[in-house]
Amino acid sequence: MDDLTPKNHGEEVAIFRHSLIGELATRAGLLGHGERSEALRRLSEQRVRPPGSDTTRCYSVSTLERCLLPALLPRVPDHARWIGTGSASQPGCPSRPA
Repeated sequence: MDDLTPKNHGEEVAIFRHSLIGELATRAGLLGHGERSEALRRLSEQRVRPPGSDTTRCYSVSTLERCLLPALLPRVPDHARWIGTGSASQPGCPSRPA
C-alpha cells in the first residue's frame, strides 16, 4: 500500500485532527458521557504542534468537541441530502409532475 501524504494544507489539517481525536472517535460509541468528557479533558491538556506552526499549543475541550462531532456523524453525499424533498429548486432535481 502506498504511503499517504497530504496534497495541501487542508489535508494536513485533516490528518492532524484525526491524529488528535481518531482514537476517541472510534471508541465514542462505547464511552458514556462522563468517560467521553474525561477523555476530552485529558486530551485538552496535551501540547501539540499544528501543521505549519513553530510552536506547540493546547486545544480547549470545546474545540476538540467541534472536531469530534463531524467524525461521529454519518457521511451523506451532497446529492442525497435533497433526494425525496420534491423541490425543483434543488440543482439537478426535476420538477414533480402535476
